[in-house]
Amino acid sequence: MYEGNTLISGQNEVEPIAATGILQSDAFLSNPLSETKPRYKTPCVVKTTISGDEIAIAPPADPDETTAPWLIKTTGDLDQLTNLPDNWDSYNSPSISSRLLMNAKNFLSSLEFENISPPRVVPVSGGGIQFEWQYGNRELEVEFVEERFVGYLKIVNDQPTGEGQFSISDYDSGRLLIKWLRPRQF
Repeated sequence: MYEGNTLISGQNEVEPIAATGILQSDAFLSNPLSETKPRYKTPCVVKTTISGDEIAIAPPADPDETTAPWLIKTTGDLDQLTNLPDNWDSYNSPSISSRLLMNAKNFLSSLEFENISPPRVVPVSGGGIQFEWQYGNRELEVEFVEERFVGYLKIVNDQPTGEGQFSISDYDSGRLLIKWLRPRQF
């Protein structure tokens, strides 16, 4: 609801900034007792309800503020692999396909809420991608070479202990591998 030129939202005043649709609030980002009042800009959409009231609707949270930091870093590492040309390894390996890259990102997104560190991201001969994690004496390698399957290798004390593959759409298998890598300590 407007009072003059100011949109009132609950108990906080929100002032329009020019015609940008961006609103500015007096909400504090630091110590509320400080003499300087920091201001931040929050993009909002102003809607009119059936009763004629105007309300400010905040957009969804910025993905960079809600996404796990390890996922942001790993996605950036993956994006670097798109710069690899054909024959990047001098053994005629093709560049990494966009489909394979998307599969790898979807796999990582399925693990977003797991408590893990960023994996090492490495290109694989033949145009593939491999993620490598190590926790204590356990290592896990997850490889994307085919577009429909994910391969994995489990290692304990530098000795392979299991390997296999699962469908790219089987996200539960990926989470089980991470749980194997980081068993709970009681």
